[in-house]
Amino acid sequence: MLTRFDLPVWEVLAAARDDDETALTNQTIWALADAQPASVRCLNGLNLVAVARALGEEAQLRGLALPSPKGTTPKGTR
Repeated sequence: MLTRFDLPVWEVLAAARDDDETALTNQTIWALADAQPASVRCLNGLNLVAVARALGEEAQLRGLALPSPKGTTPKGTR
C-alpha cells in the first residue's frame, strides 16, 4: 500500500487543516480509503481511513477527484 502514497499522511492532514486543495488532489487519500481500517493505525487514535474517505467524498463533490490507483471509486464514496 505504501507505494501508492504520493504524499506522506501528515502532509495530507496538514493540507486538510489548512483547507488546501492538495488534501483533495493526491493518491494518498485513495490508497488510504481503499485500506482495511485495521491495517492503518494512527498513534493519536485518528481513524485515517475514515478521514481519507471523507476527503475523497469532498474531492468528488468539488470535481477534483483523481481516479483511484485501482481504477475504482474508494469504498464509502459512491
